[in-house]
Amino acid sequence: MNMKEFQQLLSQIEDILWFPKVFIQSRNGMSWDDISAKNYFSTAWMDFFSGIYDGTFQSLVDNLINGNAVEQNDKEIAERLLPIIELLEASEPEQGTKRIGVKIDIEKFGRYGETLKEMSTKGIIFDIIRDEEDIRETYFIDFRPGDTRSYLIQSLNRILDSSRNSRESKIRELELKISEMANTNLELSTLLSGSRAEVSELKKKSEEDREKFQSVKKESNDLREQLSKFVDSVKEEETESIKNNKLRMYYLYKLGFLDDAIWNEKLSYEQRVKILCRILQGGPLKIDTALRYYKLFNSIGSVELKAYEAENEKTVFDYIKILCDIELKNGEFINSLRKK
Repeated sequence: MNMKEFQQLLSQIEDILWFPKVFIQSRNGMSWDDISAKNYFSTAWMDFFSGIYDGTFQSLVDNLINGNAVEQNDKEIAERLLPIIELLEASEPEQGTKRIGVKIDIEKFGRYGETLKEMSTKGIIFDIIRDEEDIRETYFIDFRPGDTRSYLIQSLNRILDSSRNSRESKIRELELKISEMANTNLELSTLLSGSRAEVSELKKKSEEDREKFQSVKKESNDLREQLSKFVDSVKEEETESIKNNKLRMYYLYKLGFLDDAIWNEKLSYEQRVKILCRILQGGPLKIDTALRYYKLFNSIGSVELKAYEAENEKTVFDYIKILCDIELKNGEFINSLRKK
């Protein structure tokens, strides 16, 4: 509120308070001789009774209540109205209807004539003014001082109540907003709590899944390692089997069983090999493999045979030496086993 608006508010308040003030000054409306006029074309008692009865005072009160100033300046309004209300409440006006005589300066009748006629027409003053020549000094008004005081107090309290109601309305609005915010916060807290519970559950499940994954991964790695070992073992066994089979054929070769000279020439290599495989049933040996070995060990002087003999002859010698209790010489042990 700027200064101009504030001054307008004070002017509104003063216009309203003029009525209870002059009521108190006039000894509760009973004596108006010493009350100064407010307007040029009327006396104080004219303005008071006209304003009270024709709704002017009520309009001033309503305009103040319906404006925005009461809400913004409730403290200022209360400070100005409360002392007047206290004075009104402390007064002791006469009860019942009273007829009072009110005077004008007949020399100023020209100023007051229209207002007096209007008051006469509305029945505010008891006298009937017939024409401009009907000039008199004293006029009579019937009014109830006690009711007038109550009406003034009631009107001023309406202004204060509107201020209180405005504050209370604002308080209720704020309380409602606070309540709505509290409900919203409660809903959000509930949702947040639920979300946290879900997150916690998901986190727990995620941890369980991670542990399961690690366990499955470990089992998978263990199985892969076992499979790798198994494959390596199979490969080693196959390799060892191949080595053993070849070595066994080499034993037979060193013992002379693969020498063509001891076999009937009518027997083919394949037939001879079948006989040897039957003898060597201690381990798996395919016919084609045995046939390849047979041919190898009869390829006298070949590079492959010389290399194999250089690598495995000592193994055969050591093995035969363990089995036999006769004296064997390295390089000549085969001749020691043959019949001379």
